Amino acid sequence: MQARCLMAEVKSPTIPDIFGMPKVHESLDDEGKPLNDKMDSGAERHIKELEWYATALKNHRAIQPL
Repeated sequence: MQARCLMAEVKSPTIPDIFGMPKVHESLDDEGKPLNDKMDSGAERHIKELEWYATALKNHRAIQPL
């Protein structure tokens, strides 16, 4: 949450979706692989939203450059 404030100050957009892992040691194995379905579905949702925002920002910049 603190990073969101910093990103706003440097004029960098953030996506609304938050993909938190309060108990990382219970969510990932030693190699970083998910231990439950919630990790897979949450990561997939987060990545889809990130892709949507990236595409929207790219398209907007194409029609109205800085």
